[in-house]
Amino acid sequence: MTWGFRLTAAAGISFLVTILGALSTLRVKKLAFLRDRTDGRPIGGPALGLGIGCGLVTGMYAAVINPLVAGGAGLIFLLGLLDDAVDLSPWRKLIGQSIAAALATAGMGGMVAISIAGAHAAVGIGGLVLTFFWIVALTNAVNLIDGVDGLAIGVTLPAALGLVSAAAFMGNRSGGILGMIIIGGVVGFYPWNWARARLLLGDTGAELIGYLLAVASLQVFTAGERAFPILPALFFFSFPIADTVFAVVRRIYHHRAVFHGDRAHIHHRLERVIGCKNTVLLLSLLSILTTGIGVILWLRAA
Repeated sequence: MTWGFRLTAAAGISFLVTILGALSTLRVKKLAFLRDRTDGRPIGGPALGLGIGCGLVTGMYAAVINPLVAGGAGLIFLLGLLDDAVDLSPWRKLIGQSIAAALATAGMGGMVAISIAGAHAAVGIGGLVLTFFWIVALTNAVNLIDGVDGLAIGVTLPAALGLVSAAAFMGNRSGGILGMIIIGGVVGFYPWNWARARLLLGDTGAELIGYLLAVASLQVFTAGERAFPILPALFFFSFPIADTVFAVVRRIYHHRAVFHGDRAHIHHRLERVIGCKNTVLLLSLLSILTTGIGVILWLRAA
C-alpha cells in the first residue's frame, strides 16, 4: 500500500465508523447508556472512540502506529467510559492517565532534546519525564475546555490539521496517519456536537482527543531525532493550555482544590457575554490563527 492510500484509509475508516456509531447512539436507546448528569443528553464519546480505534488498528496493520501508543489510547478510552458512568475521583483518573502516558512514552522513546528560541538543549532522562507530563497535561487540558457545545472539536481540529500539514512536509508517516485518524473521527462526530449538541463528547471523547493530539505532536515535532520546539507547540495548543493554566492559578488563588470544577473558565465567561455559538466561533477562529503562527514558527526552525 502506498503512503497516501494508508493515510486516506485510516482517516476514512475513522470517519465512517464514527458516523455509524453516532447515528446508532441516537437511534438505539440501549446504545445511549451514558448520559450527562446535568441535562440527560447522551454522551457519544464511545462512538468517537470506536471510530478512532478502528483507525488505530488500521495504522498498526500498516506498521506506522506503535502498539504501546494504541494501548495507551485504549486505556484512556476505558478510563473515560468509567468516569462518564460512575464519576471517578480526580486522583484515580490521574493514575490511569499516568499509566497511559507511560505506555506512550515507552513506545516513542521520549524527547531527545528541546528547542527554545532556536537554541537546542539535550534533556536525557528528562526527555522521558517531559514527554510523560506533556501527554498528561494535554489530555486534561482538552477535557477542561469541553464545557461548551462544539468547543473542544472546534479548537483542536485546526491543531490536528496543522500537525498533518507539518507531517506531510517532513514525510512523517506515523504522525501524519495519527493526525488524520483524529481528523476523520472528530469531523465525523462534529455534526451532532455543534450547539445545541445532540451528542456530547464526555470524558470518553475529550480525553481521547487530548491524548492522541499530544502523541501526534510529539511524533511530528521530534521526528528524525529533532528537538521538541516549545514555542510552536504552545501556539498549536494555545487555548487549552492557557485555559488550564488560568484555571489552576485561579483555584490556588481562591484556596480551592486544583481539581475542583467550576464555571469560571474562559469559555464559560465568554458564553455568558456573547452566547454559546459565538464563543465557539471566536475561539475556533483564534485557534486557526494561533495554529498558523505555530506552523510558521515551526517551519522557520525546521
